[in-house]
Amino acid sequence: MVLLLLLSIARLGKSQGPDSLVLDSLQQLSDTATSDTVRLEALARWAKLIAPFDNAGNEALHLSIIDTCNLRLQGEVSLRDSIFYAKRRAEAKGGLGVNYYLLANFPQALSYLYEAENEFGQLGMINRQGFSNVVIGAIFKNQGDFESAMTYHSKALELQQHANDKSGMALTYNNLGTTSLEQLHIEKAEEYFLKALKLYEELGDQRGRSVIFINLGSLNQNRGNLEKAQEFFQQSLNIRKSINDRQGQIFSFARLGNVQLLRNDKASALENGLASLALAEEKGYPRGIRDACELLSKVYKKQRNYAEALSYHERFMAAKDSIADQENIRAVTKAEFNYKFEYERIQDSLKDAAAEQAFEAELALKESENRRQEQNSRLLWVLLIVITLSGGFAFSRYRKARKQQHIIANQKEELEHSLLELERRDGEKALLLKEIHHRVKNNLQVISSLLDLQTLNLEDELAISAVADGQNRVKAMALIHEKLYQNEDLAHLVFGEYLEQLVVQIAAIFPNGHSVDRHIQAPGISLDIDTAIPLGLILCELITNVFKYASSEGKAVLDISVATLEPGKNQLVLRDNGPGLPVDFDFHKAKSLGLRLVRRLSTQLYGNTHYHFDEGAVFTVTFLDTFRRKEVA
Repeated sequence: MVLLLLLSIARLGKSQGPDSLVLDSLQQLSDTATSDTVRLEALARWAKLIAPFDNAGNEALHLSIIDTCNLRLQGEVSLRDSIFYAKRRAEAKGGLGVNYYLLANFPQALSYLYEAENEFGQLGMINRQGFSNVVIGAIFKNQGDFESAMTYHSKALELQQHANDKSGMALTYNNLGTTSLEQLHIEKAEEYFLKALKLYEELGDQRGRSVIFINLGSLNQNRGNLEKAQEFFQQSLNIRKSINDRQGQIFSFARLGNVQLLRNDKASALENGLASLALAEEKGYPRGIRDACELLSKVYKKQRNYAEALSYHERFMAAKDSIADQENIRAVTKAEFNYKFEYERIQDSLKDAAAEQAFEAELALKESENRRQEQNSRLLWVLLIVITLSGGFAFSRYRKARKQQHIIANQKEELEHSLLELERRDGEKALLLKEIHHRVKNNLQVISSLLDLQTLNLEDELAISAVADGQNRVKAMALIHEKLYQNEDLAHLVFGEYLEQLVVQIAAIFPNGHSVDRHIQAPGISLDIDTAIPLGLILCELITNVFKYASSEGKAVLDISVATLEPGKNQLVLRDNGPGLPVDFDFHKAKSLGLRLVRRLSTQLYGNTHYHFDEGAVFTVTFLDTFRRKEVA
């Protein structure tokens, strides 16, 4: 039942102006509600409805909410209830800050707004935190501190964008626009106003649209386009009348009257100025009274009614001074009263005990002088002792530092000598290792030559082929040693270069070797010698087979690629366009020496060899480098 009543009140509250039925219902609900949730909700709605019409009532309602929440939070409540009361209290403080801002009581407004902004942040109420920053920025703008105003407005926009609060974003764009306009950044101000207007139109917010229209009117007035400015001010006034926004009408009447006066329409300006003043006085709104009196003073001056002009000018100055100086006057008065009270209290005290205090003061002065002399004497001795000890300590540290520097210099010299010796030995080792690779290569070439001579005495074609295969294997190993002693890095082989030369070397043996189209890819592959030799022998067998059985019909193709699958693990793929192995051929049961050698060497490299036919023979060999093989072992 209570929830239904609140919903119905919320719907009624959207009508033009505070409906007396709605206000009566909210008052009855707040008086009779047994639940804090319902009572505080009713008070908050009540305060929101009367905000544009009754500042004193709005203030009283928000203070009541704060008192209730503080009382509940001082007792024992659950975590859920404590969060509820903390949120309601923060919202009420924010509402009070806005109320005092509208009354131009800026110090009081800032006091509540700072508290509200901090509490909203702690409670994760980002959109409310953003709104508090908007109002704080507006206060600084009114005081002429535009830099601080832009800082708070920018912070507010960031928070509202994070919360996707379109209403808050529109309000902030509007305030960024008014602050930019105050600084005569006209184009930037118009950009902000149009962004705000677009959001208000999406939300269907008539009050927001009326605010933007009045600001666009001011912007065009600043540009000198008075006709356009008057159109915007009239649009703003029409909207505010339609929604019964009496507080907003105060400013719309005043702005419209000002531009009419500039266009020399004195009668309309006077009518709108009086309408603005009547509403401002009804609400007791200092800023509205200030603006209306300033307009009326100008109108009467143009009509040459100087008595009325002077009267309204005096009222304008009084309202202006009250806005700017009210809090300062209160603060100074309070300070003067406190000072006077404290001064009189001290004077009375002195009169009552003057003689006694004078005697005690003189005695205390003598004792203080004696103690000071004693302390000075002690301090002098302490300083002498400290200086002596410090000097001895410093000299001792100096001698120790000199000794350490000497030791460090000797160690540095010995280290440099050792490094030179190591470099010399490393150079000798590198030279020796190159010589070893060179000799191994030469010895392998000698073996290759012996095998070549051996074939001269053979007549059996099968034996000649077997010896030739062995000779190719020896040449493959010799080529590895040749590449190593030619490199700066004696431990690793640039495998792409080796592959190129190995294919050329094998192709030269066969009559049709020049007709095979070769493609080799091994980008960035560098292998150690213990991996390169077995892999070179595998390639020697597979490449030899390609050239040996290359088709005489058409163009034979050989593709070889070596790639890294993961650190330490590589893959060799050799592909040709030949007939491949027989369909029923089992590669893993092959009896030929070459294929058995391929299987055994791939196992030695902790890998495997896979064969399949895909428009030609395809051999895939996976293998590990020496470092990974040691890890696995």
